[in-house]
Amino acid sequence: DMMKVATGDLEDLADQLHRKTEGNPFFLVSFIQSICDSGLLVHSPLGWKWDLGGITAMKVSENVAELMVAKIRSLSPETRDIMVLASCVGNRVDVESLAVLAGRQIVEVLSDIQEAVNRGYMYHEGRHYHFVHDRIQEMLYSMIDHPERVAIHYRIGKLLLEKTVEAELMEKIYYVAHQLNAGASLIGRRDERVRLSTINLAAGRKAKEATAYAEAAGYFGKGIALLDDASWEREYRLSWDLHFERAEAEYLKGDFAVASSLFDVVMGYSPDLIDRGRIYDRLIVMYTNMGEQARAVELGLEALRLFGIRIPRRVRRAAILKEIAKARLLLGRRRIVDLVDSPVVDDPAAVMAMTICMDAGTAAYFVDNNIVALIAMKLVNMSLKHGNTRISS
Repeated sequence: DMMKVATGDLEDLADQLHRKTEGNPFFLVSFIQSICDSGLLVHSPLGWKWDLGGITAMKVSENVAELMVAKIRSLSPETRDIMVLASCVGNRVDVESLAVLAGRQIVEVLSDIQEAVNRGYMYHEGRHYHFVHDRIQEMLYSMIDHPERVAIHYRIGKLLLEKTVEAELMEKIYYVAHQLNAGASLIGRRDERVRLSTINLAAGRKAKEATAYAEAAGYFGKGIALLDDASWEREYRLSWDLHFERAEAEYLKGDFAVASSLFDVVMGYSPDLIDRGRIYDRLIVMYTNMGEQARAVELGLEALRLFGIRIPRRVRRAAILKEIAKARLLLGRRRIVDLVDSPVVDDPAAVMAMTICMDAGTAAYFVDNNIVALIAMKLVNMSLKHGNTRISS
């Protein structure tokens, strides 16, 4: 009467409140306050109203979770086994995946997982079952011996790859990488290890784009660890990309010593001119940002020599005037406005050389104005000769 609702509706609410608090009066008061604060239980002139779905989806408190953890071993062995398997999958899991991983029929898994729902350890929402608290998942996960845990993660990772089409892989890349990395010690075939290295490269790049540099470096490092000595010859591009990306991630997270060491390693395996140019350019930017502009300039001049551009350490005025005269010849009768319609540079070596000029010139601004002027004129002349790039503006 006080709630002004039908008895049947109230029973559903009471059932959820009991599951969330284990019937403890102190926890019950705390939980009711929480759902009121969340707007899931409100009072109006017509009586009380609540969002049963929202209340069901709410996580229980830490204290309640500890109580529930202590009672996990009272569950039937079948239910406990399914929950342990689910804890490796994550905070939520679908029954179809659990059935495949357990090697059992869906109807059997549904029966076992229902006990976990009835006892308040999990709840059902849409296609998925969720743990009501992270502590419960963590406790179940800790009950698994390490070898078995590795085997489960490997099976989960394999299942994910089988179920996920290539076009949708990037959406799940972190989860796929996590599961397969956790089971990596069971991967014996070389092609599988190369595949996982490629997945780690993709996950690392996605993390780096999100400015999660420490996580990115971790993915790149795991990718590198999966490769062998022959990979520099057999999977050159993958090996190079993993090492270069990890070096850049280490630099971006502020670990300059590790970054420098990694750049040295990848430089030693880089016969390609463009690849070497990219490494030099990242080193130039890194040393500039570290405040070591003189070192950055030295590397810049060294890198430019690879592309046939020679700039002395001490630039004389005559060298600058010579480049200015060359610019006038290259410009010819063209007006400045005509340069907007110049072709876009499609020569990778020219683009790389111009990029190095730009970044080395930034460092030289703090070291020697004559070097800045000569680099700027070299850059102008390359644009007049080859066409426009994003740097030309």
